[in-house]
Amino acid sequence: MASFIVAQINMQKSKAAASELNICRQYDIVLITEPCATRTGVKIDKALGRIVAAESCIPRACIRAPNRAWPIDEFIDRDMATVALTTDHGTVYFTSVYLDIELTVRKERFLKLIEFCKNRGIALVAGIDCNAHSTMWGANEANSRGEELEALI
Repeated sequence: MASFIVAQINMQKSKAAASELNICRQYDIVLITEPCATRTGVKIDKALGRIVAAESCIPRACIRAPNRAWPIDEFIDRDMATVALTTDHGTVYFTSVYLDIELTVRKERFLKLIEFCKNRGIALVAGIDCNAHSTMWGANEANSRGEELEALI
């Protein structure tokens, strides 16, 4: 498969959103923030692909990806999930990141992922719930978090 249909969603911990996603077959990869989850895991059906998320906590980021995707453990925590897929054009990393509004947008693990991919020539697709505003991504005006994330990009 040379291309993927990718979606990014903030589920706002909603059971209804999880139910809708469980029947949605139009996306190959779904980058999810604020999933419906408990200590026993993310409440998303694995029938449409593997679910990748931190296992030792209630995650705020996860990914539903094809079963052939593999998790990149060093880039998975409560607020970040990362998988890799091999395509006709090489390996691509996909990451879902939740940037808590109370913390900096310069999340150390995310910065390490960016640097890792850059140094190895690996394509990176990121779905980010950034709690930041910028005209770069369609907001009417920018805020300081948006400006900080723009500089990172």
